[in-house]
Amino acid sequence: MPRRAAQIEIEVGGMIIRAGADIGQDQLVKIIRAVTTA
Repeated sequence: MPRRAAQIEIEVGGMIIRAGADIGQDQLVKIIRAVTTA
């Protein structure tokens, strides 16, 4: 899995979740799942 440097900011129900730089695809998936289930 290629790692990508990214600054991701997801807002869900007024709550902002920040993912730092240099996250992997699997970590991104975990963040998305955590957001969608929150």
